[in-house]
Amino acid sequence: VELEDERLPLLRATEQPSVLIGLPADTSGVTCVDLDWSATGALCAEYLAELGHRDVALIGEAPAVYERHTGFAERTLDGLRARARELGLGVLHRPWEGGYDAMATTLFRIFDERPRTTGFVVQNESAVEPLLAVLRQT
Repeated sequence: VELEDERLPLLRATEQPSVLIGLPADTSGVTCVDLDWSATGALCAEYLAELGHRDVALIGEAPAVYERHTGFAERTLDGLRARARELGLGVLHRPWEGGYDAMATTLFRIFDERPRTTGFVVQNESAVEPLLAVLRQT
């Protein structure tokens, strides 16, 4: 569900019961369920800070997910950044297109821009294997 989802007017106008899995910016007139993605991002920041990390990177979804303003992706990033600011934790966000070559490029960019990065938040589970493989090679 996008924050400004263009399907909302249709859902609001229909008498057919419906439930959105995801949270638009304006929930009036629709029933929605979702996880608290902002709290998820905040908990990631807290956990990494407790472990002693001072600079972390969020390897996120593909750029198109952020361009569409997809709720879970933006809320996770916002929650992570807000809590990180409170904790004095540096955060660098880099979207990931998918694949090993893209992960290598993403990691090189992260370490080039912020060489003291020691912790990672991975938003897309399919990024875990390429991330670990590239880290083992560096």
